Amino acid sequence: MSFATLRKTVCTDIDISTALKEIAANPRIGDALAFDLLDGRHIECVVTDIDDNAIRFDSADCLGDGMTYNKVEKWIDRIDHLLPEEVRRAIVDTERKHIIDGKKISRLERLFLPAAPELFSGDDVLGDEGLYKQLEWYKDRRHRMKMDEPGGGSVAYWTSSQRSGNSSLFCFVYYYGYASYANASNTWLSAPVCFRIRKS
Repeated sequence: MSFATLRKTVCTDIDISTALKEIAANPRIGDALAFDLLDGRHIECVVTDIDDNAIRFDSADCLGDGMTYNKVEKWIDRIDHLLPEEVRRAIVDTERKHIIDGKKISRLERLFLPAAPELFSGDDVLGDEGLYKQLEWYKDRRHRMKMDEPGGGSVAYWTSSQRSGNSSLFCFVYYYGYASYANASNTWLSAPVCFRIRKS
């Protein structure tokens, strides 16, 4: 798909509902929805996957300012409460699978981080192997690269995947879009946010 054909919708409080309805009615991978969080931060979310029931959006850049892995869940909850009401109402719960300490678990989540196998393939999948397949959007390494703020520098960010066989290590995406892992106590990593809305 050519980047020239992608749509980008910048929303104000008045037109978020309209923009969400338009995207839900005719979604395309790479379409973007941009809006402000309630704290004034700007966010751009890109359509990264479409299935029979829902459309997945991933933030184009990170919103976290550096955090340990165990603080990600509370951070995601804060972001959920900062979304405009129209976006919050459109989000559907998504079943997310994880392998934690060797056990497969599944839970419903509103907002979530991408899993390592959704971003990488082959030997670069360092955790949650076999739970997901690589999304077409992320086969382009440039799409895995995220900034810490619009126009900022490239930043390393957490995925939701525990490093295979190690309870204190988690997978992350390095500054240049490559796979790596780090101790969950490291604070120099950021985080993107993902969510799904129902198709029309």
